[in-house]
Amino acid sequence: MGLKTAACWIGKRWRIVTCEWDSGEEWTADVDVKGIAYGSKKIPLTMRSVGKDAHYTQVVISELNRNIQKRTEETIRGI
Repeated sequence: MGLKTAACWIGKRWRIVTCEWDSGEEWTADVDVKGIAYGSKKIPLTMRSVGKDAHYTQVVISELNRNIQKRTEETIRGI
């Protein structure tokens, strides 16, 4: 729950794109925090084919609720 809770706290919308090594499938979940909170929306999942050597997870947070300071942004990005 930690990552999902943090994403909801930081932004109004977030997306996770993930691919398990050797699966050949990339899955994306798009989350509308307000839509989920008020029960009117579901989390759509989409799949697309990718190379079997792909493996990654990306979290993209948008429509921010908070002002992120430069030093915090650098920490989050791993700079």
